[in-house]
Amino acid sequence: MARRELALSFSGSGLMTFWHFGVASALAEHRIMERVARVHGTSGGAAAAAMLLMAPEKIGETLRVFPRNFLRSPIPLVRDAMEELGMRPRADARFAPHATSLGLRNEILKVETPEDVVTAIAASCCLVPAGVRHRGRLYYDGGLSDPLPVDLSLPTIRVSVFAGGDIAPASRALSLRNAHAILDTALLNKTRAPLRFDEGREAGLRFLDGFSLDD
Repeated sequence: MARRELALSFSGSGLMTFWHFGVASALAEHRIMERVARVHGTSGGAAAAAMLLMAPEKIGETLRVFPRNFLRSPIPLVRDAMEELGMRPRADARFAPHATSLGLRNEILKVETPEDVVTAIAASCCLVPAGVRHRGRLYYDGGLSDPLPVDLSLPTIRVSVFAGGDIAPASRALSLRNAHAILDTALLNKTRAPLRFDEGREAGLRFLDGFSLDD
């Protein structure tokens, strides 16, 4: 009997994106990816989804590409990060980046070319008022309209820095009421980024230890 396909979904993450990268590094090394037909990502989760699908061997190198200014123009920020990683963007049918349209609707962005990859990630992560144009339309951060997308047709493994994810931080899943955790996240720096990465990797490994490929 054929095993059922799965979807992954990476939540919006703010500056906890390195936690997402840690989770992605664990998933990339596991046979679970043989069953993954779609990878959703919103906000920083879109960057993690792209790395998992397009450059899994470079996920660990993200720690040396710490952005100096998260509020830079998003497209140059994404291009510079990819260039520093030596990552060539390529369209992947499994990649489902989410962004928010001007009408505050959450949309899955169409990705057919390498340029689409760049603008889709930039749009999904965009917090600047000018927004990002993707295929001629203006978009903003996907987390504004849906912080944790769920696939409508496939069982979805939810990777989330918020409470309620299938893969979540062990000791401090974030919530809107957890001011201490939010402050801790906002103060992320080059020293804390490796800690977040390691925490994410451990969370991913914990989930995979209990996951059966036959389910």
